[in-house]
Amino acid sequence: MYRHATFALLALAATACTDPADDNQLGTGDTGPTYPEVMDVEINFHAVAGPNDFECAGRYPELGVNRSADVEFGDFRMFITGINLIGENSERVPLELEQNDFQNGDDVLLDFEDGSHACADNNGTPEMNKVAKGTVPGALYTGVEFTVGLPQGRSYIDPAQASGPLGVEDMYRDELNGRYFVKIEMTSAGEPDGFPVRISDFLCSLEEGFINPVCKLDSRAEYTFRDFDWENQRIVFDLAALLSTVDPNNNNHDTWDTPPGCISYPTDPDCGAIFINYGATPRAQIWATVE
Repeated sequence: MYRHATFALLALAATACTDPADDNQLGTGDTGPTYPEVMDVEINFHAVAGPNDFECAGRYPELGVNRSADVEFGDFRMFITGINLIGENSERVPLELEQNDFQNGDDVLLDFEDGSHACADNNGTPEMNKVAKGTVPGALYTGVEFTVGLPQGRSYIDPAQASGPLGVEDMYRDELNGRYFVKIEMTSAGEPDGFPVRISDFLCSLEEGFINPVCKLDSRAEYTFRDFDWENQRIVFDLAALLSTVDPNNNNHDTWDTPPGCISYPTDPDCGAIFINYGATPRAQIWATVE
């Protein structure tokens, strides 16, 4: 009887002293990371022109198809919408955006200009925004997707009647074409009056009303980054890559009778080249990368 009791106590002591590192051998090992029920997420964005950060104060040499344009930027703002994080098994999970001056509903205005130097001439403001903030259910996310642009119904809202980023009048083109999705202003030696890049819908019919306009040129671009660590990486837009197939020194308006730069005219050769790099169609998107 005493012998059995002694063996039982020794077995109990051995179990109590088991190294936690041996849990896997006992079938009670680590189940992986745990996540809160709801996670705060910030998707960070950045703007560059080649090797240099975008700044209103800077001049950027060797831009364009011939790498001959010395460019001064006066604005860089853009809308993104429909942000989804990509989870395991490619599940898309919407980012529930915080509502503030730069975020409204599902829409975010990214504002890379600070209202200084040349940006002051284009109604720039000191306030900047390089982030999309929101929440998602707690989980592992390894990618992100979003659309550059706005849904048509929200693109046409009168700025005077809108709140948050949709109230920014400088991003509103007109009642027929809605808002600019991307607005970049620049000057160069060859185009001292400006070589703007203003991407929006174009040739729209409002026969069905402002909610569902029909446009001959849909300028939205969808972006998917399947390998993206939102905690440690950011999405970078490179204006040098966007302009790599046009010449900011020469608009060719004498030959093509088009406005300076690209104002989203389908027949403008500058627009055709920029739209490829931007990713509207075909979806090259060479100007957007992850770092």
